Amino acid sequence: MVADELEVARQASGEAHRLGTRDALAYFHPGMIELRLGMAAQARADLTKAFRTNRYFSVLHQQDAKRALVSLGHA
Repeated sequence: MVADELEVARQASGEAHRLGTRDALAYFHPGMIELRLGMAAQARADLTKAFRTNRYFSVLHQQDAKRALVSLGHA
């Protein structure tokens, strides 16, 4: 994905946040997009919210999210 596509995806994910979703994947996806865009603080916040919403939110993505948080200095 190029930066423009990532930004469009990040904005679309933001719509779910504004609607008050309680779906951890709705925080995971923008967190990973923000990580790719170099938005460390936002990525850390969204990935942390994913785990706070549901510690076991995804068999497929949980390890990626943990590695991302470690790379962002959040164990």
